[in-house]
Amino acid sequence: MKQRPRQAWGSAGLTLLEVLVVMALLGVMVSLAAPAMSALRQQHQLQAQAEGLLGSLVLARSEAMRRQQRVTMCARASDSACDASGTWQQGWLVFADANGNAQLEVGEALIEVHAPMPPVLRLAVTSTAKAYFS
Repeated sequence: MKQRPRQAWGSAGLTLLEVLVVMALLGVMVSLAAPAMSALRQQHQLQAQAEGLLGSLVLARSEAMRRQQRVTMCARASDSACDASGTWQQGWLVFADANGNAQLEVGEALIEVHAPMPPVLRLAVTSTAKAYFS
């Protein structure tokens, strides 16, 4: 018996319709994954800010021991002034507090300036001295 040769039913490429279906499915999958990714991003932001706060406290303690003087960490009003109301969202300063008044003054060494926190995070200090730590 004689066999007939097979016909090729299609070419090696994709049609426009197939590409559009794949793109639509990919768009649906990405839109389903986006909320989970934003929660993961917020969790990493929170962890980074918590580590930054702990790192500044450890830095203040080690600098106080190294310098043999008081080192203060205060809520930041600007790059050279502390915020007496204790709004830690604006970041914080670490400085050598020679006179012990918890205010950065001329002649006192500024050790670290921490950037403001992202707006989605909130830092509240519940302490009697909530504007600074020394």
